[in-house]
Amino acid sequence: MTLNNISAMPVSLVRPRLLASFADGKSAPSTRLHRRNHKAACLIIGIQFHVAKTKISALIHACDNARSLGRALDSLRPCDEVIVVDHGSKDETVKVAREHGAKVMNAVPGVGRGAYAQNAGNQWILCLLPQEALAEELEASLFEWSAAEQDPNQMGFNMAVREQNGEGWKSLDAEMRLANRNQINWTGDLPPANPKAPTLAGHILRIPDEH
Repeated sequence: MTLNNISAMPVSLVRPRLLASFADGKSAPSTRLHRRNHKAACLIIGIQFHVAKTKISALIHACDNARSLGRALDSLRPCDEVIVVDHGSKDETVKVAREHGAKVMNAVPGVGRGAYAQNAGNQWILCLLPQEALAEELEASLFEWSAAEQDPNQMGFNMAVREQNGEGWKSLDAEMRLANRNQINWTGDLPPANPKAPTLAGHILRIPDEH
């Protein structure tokens, strides 16, 4: 298989081996590959094909998050579609989103943030904040999850969150982040909490913006 063949593939069909481990919660992500560069990296470290039976659309709301948005988008390899809703950014947020292959939408005043899930091409919506990224174990869990047929009546799935602070990483309560838009509605950035929902293995890493 040649590099040209790899480069021609949709990102959603390529599943890399794990680049590094953040499972211990102590290491911050050190790789910020753009989607286009990630394909070439796969050739070096080895690849395996991934065909999704259940596709995922990622939804991120952003406003002046150019510094962190690229890291979030780099981690969304399990997603078939990525939508960034821009709320009047004055920095290069929109440019970063487009460079990473995301679909950019301008926010409409008065429209609830959850309503933009209806613009996605898939019923399963992964909600992420622009200061967050999927840890590798969670990426792997989502690849495995999407490779199987999912119950259309399931409301959603929780994901654990780890937040970076001055002393390292703080574990937060799991939050519903993968939601079935046909079963649940929400008005904010994230779906409502549901402690009874199943939890996928892995973590979301939250790295607050520096001001």
